Amino acid sequence: MSTTCSRSHRFALSLSVRAVRYRRLRCSGASSDRSLVIKGRQSRQNQTSNGKLNILRATNEEGEDTNNNNIYGVDVEDLVVKYASTSDDDSAAALRGITLKIPRGALFMILGPNGSGKSTLLRTLAGLTKKEEIKSGFAKVNEPRAFVFQNPDHQVIMPTVAHDVAFGLRRKQRRGRETWLSNEEIEEKVRKTLRMVNMLKTDLDEEDDDNDEDEDSNKKYESALNRQVSTLSGGQKQRVAIAGALVEDPRTLLLDELTTFLDEADQRSVLKAVKNVLKTSNDQRKDPRDKVTAVWVTHRLEELKEADLAAYIEDGQVVAFGGPEDVQKCISEKQANRRRMRRANRSG
Repeated sequence: MSTTCSRSHRFALSLSVRAVRYRRLRCSGASSDRSLVIKGRQSRQNQTSNGKLNILRATNEEGEDTNNNNIYGVDVEDLVVKYASTSDDDSAAALRGITLKIPRGALFMILGPNGSGKSTLLRTLAGLTKKEEIKSGFAKVNEPRAFVFQNPDHQVIMPTVAHDVAFGLRRKQRRGRETWLSNEEIEEKVRKTLRMVNMLKTDLDEEDDDNDEDEDSNKKYESALNRQVSTLSGGQKQRVAIAGALVEDPRTLLLDELTTFLDEADQRSVLKAVKNVLKTSNDQRKDPRDKVTAVWVTHRLEELKEADLAAYIEDGQVVAFGGPEDVQKCISEKQANRRRMRRANRSG
């Protein structure tokens, strides 16, 4: 009896946490020419005594840059973030003047050692940084945004695959928010999204094959619909979490170290799913403003080669930006310098 109550309590708590995350991380109702701007009121040149986080929707009428002529999915300029618990010294800031220009439709990877500020940057793009912690600069992110957590167990909590993916759409349906979708439309949207992340399969434990399109789609959908989440591998759960974010048509995917807890096979499957999502979504979206941009934070150097562009961050600053080869070269040089310094210290 106590076990049942405990499980029920945990499930109810998970639902509550999931609902809060949807309210905070899913920005609904954004029109096709709008983005979310997060900026501090202080500037480098003209600092005031009360730096605040200012969130607004950029429109032509307000005089802000809109997405109409902006080629960037994420635009960060001179962003400074400092936690309240740190010292007043500017060098203690988590982010120290970060500037990044990420083109729409790109898979952009952010790498760096522990404590470098990469997770702080992602949380700021997601709108999770406290307003008093934004000291200067701004970050503009195409809306809607969706955040996928490092641990899929924090995000995938419904009993079956398709029910979990449909969670956000069902919630909006019950509340009558936005354009109302019928049950049939929701099921079709879930099926389409699961296909993007390679989860519509008769046997989900098998890898994709060349005859995948020839399989009976209804049979594949039923398999995905009835598959218990508890039977999935870590990589499959992570793909379901990505599908749950993707089903609500975001323009920006914020991905927090998705492969940290995964083995090599699951790591490959998640990377493949994200790349397929971007290719499929962006091929279908004719308007450049609708292209999906993915920002992927990772500590795995072997994933870097899959990126379109990347940045390497140290001590809250961007020290390398460009293609995967350029960033890899910078990282290799830094690693070589550290090894030489360690050898010099030991010999001294």
